[in-house]
Amino acid sequence: MNRTTLLLLALATLLVHCVAIHSTLYGSFADPYDVAHVAFRIARNWVRLGTSALGDDDLSFDSYPSPLWILICAIPERLYRDPLAFSQGAGILFGLASVFLLSRFSRDRLAGVIAPLLLVFSGCFAAAAPSGTEATLIAFLATSAFLSFERRRPVGLALATSLLVGARTDGALFVVALLALEFAGHLRSRRQVVHGGKHAQRRPLFLSFLPALAVGLTISLLRHGRSGHWLSPSAAGLLEMDPERLKLGAHYLANFFLKSGSAILILFPLKHLLTRKLRGGARRALAMSMVWFAYVAWTGGSELPFWMALTPILPVFFVAVQEGMTISMD
Repeated sequence: MNRTTLLLLALATLLVHCVAIHSTLYGSFADPYDVAHVAFRIARNWVRLGTSALGDDDLSFDSYPSPLWILICAIPERLYRDPLAFSQGAGILFGLASVFLLSRFSRDRLAGVIAPLLLVFSGCFAAAAPSGTEATLIAFLATSAFLSFERRRPVGLALATSLLVGARTDGALFVVALLALEFAGHLRSRRQVVHGGKHAQRRPLFLSFLPALAVGLTISLLRHGRSGHWLSPSAAGLLEMDPERLKLGAHYLANFFLKSGSAILILFPLKHLLTRKLRGGARRALAMSMVWFAYVAWTGGSELPFWMALTPILPVFFVAVQEGMTISMD
């Protein structure tokens, strides 16, 4: 069986998994999660009333954490279509696109389909895709940004990071972590000297992060103009140390690794990281995953089922797992 056949099988498996896991007691396809209806309401108010607030007494657009998802939910309102079906269809399409992007990280080996297969069999991802939320949108953008970063593609990186900043607070954190990796790689390349006394060739990508910075500043200015605050309430709350919240987040993260099934596979990349066999993109993927895990623990996790807060980082996480398993097989 070749890679193309396996990839098509993986895409079909994700569709079947979504239908199976997102069903009612009577066997019908379930509606979006309750929290998604907040985005639908704000999008409807914006299209029909010209306001981006949830209610008449709400001056801000922070009632829902994702401005980008609100814009997407405004599309069916503008076209007079069902926002529930549209959001669920969009979520599934972003999930399928994430699987395809994940297959591009290792195109030369059959082992390169390990990560896509792990993703489609993940209950977290299959539950998030038809949930009506922006979870798989952020997963797709994070995967696209990381792939562009690894392939040194400035235009793709600029587009993906700009959308990530507008997608949610954790998307902005992902961009900041990528920028930190770029700084670290730039400093390391300046210290490395190849044969002949020339520095190692590495195209800098710092300018690709400027559009993301512009998007972040624009959102902050709009927020300050409407509510007088530069940060969203959720982001501002994260600046305070809360031991109870951290305890809940640590418990949330521990449950994910012990009970989700595939998360325990982190032992593969960790083992090879300790033995210094995990290098390059695999090491960076593991670092990005660790940053996301730490962020989720700091926020206290999520009330949504199937560890929804960890869904966006799963594609990048499985890149590290795939490379760790490949090293073990080799």
